[in-house]
Amino acid sequence: AKEITFTISGSVGVGRVTLKGLPGRPVMSNPDGTYNATVKYGWKGTITPEKAGYTFEPSEIEYSELYGPEVNRDYTAALLKRTISGTIRSDKGEPVEGIFLLADKDGGSATTNANGQYEITVDYGWRGMVTPTRLGYNFRPTNKRYAVPITKDQANLAFTAIVQMFTISDVVMVGGTPIVGVEVSANNGGGTATTDSKGRFSVKVPYNWTGEIALSKEGFMFQSKPYTEPITENWKGDMPESQIPRAPRPTPTTTPGLTEGPRAAVPEGPEWVGVAPPAPTPDVLEPNKPLTPLE
Repeated sequence: AKEITFTISGSVGVGRVTLKGLPGRPVMSNPDGTYNATVKYGWKGTITPEKAGYTFEPSEIEYSELYGPEVNRDYTAALLKRTISGTIRSDKGEPVEGIFLLADKDGGSATTNANGQYEITVDYGWRGMVTPTRLGYNFRPTNKRYAVPITKDQANLAFTAIVQMFTISDVVMVGGTPIVGVEVSANNGGGTATTDSKGRFSVKVPYNWTGEIALSKEGFMFQSKPYTEPITENWKGDMPESQIPRAPRPTPTTTPGLTEGPRAAVPEGPEWVGVAPPAPTPDVLEPNKPLTPLE
């Protein structure tokens, strides 16, 4: 007599799913997710689909005393998710909000909150690269690569956000003469500088900076220069270097009672007669008006 058998068939949605609980050798789904299993007349048992990284609905199907074929016994597969999380801080240790992070190769994305924290959701088994971006910032490290498929949540992925710095360059002149040694200071997180022999200076400011640049030198008074448009690139004054005048050589002067020559000396005692020059009055720098050099 020939033994009577029946077929149980259906789909689990994905390939290479093991269907446990069947008699004999394990049954695995085809690449298109379909499966076929042969059981004896009157068989009873429970079939449970299993594959790493997936859950199934229903999680199992129970059979009691099978007396005919079973078709369209389907399961729905759902791929598990994993998270990549961490914190982004500035190079001063402060949390940075608004940093966008992207996981490539169909991974997820996220934006840091007020505490600098983020969480990206990716598929189970994902591998690729996570990259932070925001205008005006550089990052250390620039990205994080996951070469091995992710099967567990990844926590504490940290980046350091470094604000990009730009340069404001200009020339300080008084009456057409460049002034050396002027102290230059940019507020609101900007830097400082000192003018060179051609009156030039370059001062660093952070991305998107607005504020004022103040000048100071003994014997001069300057008005601060406001910058109301955010600085998003290097800024340079409109006078080309070839037009920056050279400082004139000082005109030799004589002092009453002094003898010219390498051995000049101030006479001692009552023989020297002179009047001390009055203290100079500082000029005030007005907008669009050059200063007059001190005599």
